[in-house]
Amino acid sequence: MIRNYLLIVLKDTSHPIHCILFNKKIRQKVFSNFPQEIPIFTIEVSHKNKIRHRSVVLKNCLLQSQNYHLELSPENLIQELQKGVLCPGLFLVFTVLSFINGLRCFGSFEQVEYLADFKQRWLKIDFLDKEIVNRANISSLTSGCCLDESGNAIYPIDLLLGFEWNFPEDITLGELMEPLLPRMGITI
Repeated sequence: MIRNYLLIVLKDTSHPIHCILFNKKIRQKVFSNFPQEIPIFTIEVSHKNKIRHRSVVLKNCLLQSQNYHLELSPENLIQELQKGVLCPGLFLVFTVLSFINGLRCFGSFEQVEYLADFKQRWLKIDFLDKEIVNRANISSLTSGCCLDESGNAIYPIDLLLGFEWNFPEDITLGELMEPLLPRMGITI
């Protein structure tokens, strides 16, 4: 979704994402207020017969990863996005979703922490629409799925879409977290 969004807005020289990436003065202002190694994109690399994602950071006018370099230009970026080489990273995803378009993002403990950090940085920079940045909901915490009485998974999106569910009162914390354990590498 964000890749397709970028393919459209990167052609609009007045769009904030285009300005952040291609207007040198704005780019310096923005990235002097974010961590130097913040992932702008990710790329897939093969490592020991497995596909891994590597962060791609912006240094001067280059997108760089360990074995990847791309001169930053709208044409180059659009081409790499179209080919599926680049995947939007943390910075672009949440800037687009929360701080440009005002969407509410549900996520983990980490997401709540970095969205709060992003919000403070965007307010300090005073580049994006202040009203949207101020209204950005940065504390929508979710922990993954729970189980109903029959052992079926109930996901947060189900509840948001109106699924009626009564939280089982006689469940232990361990039982509640059971569906999450395999995703954390824990075998039971």
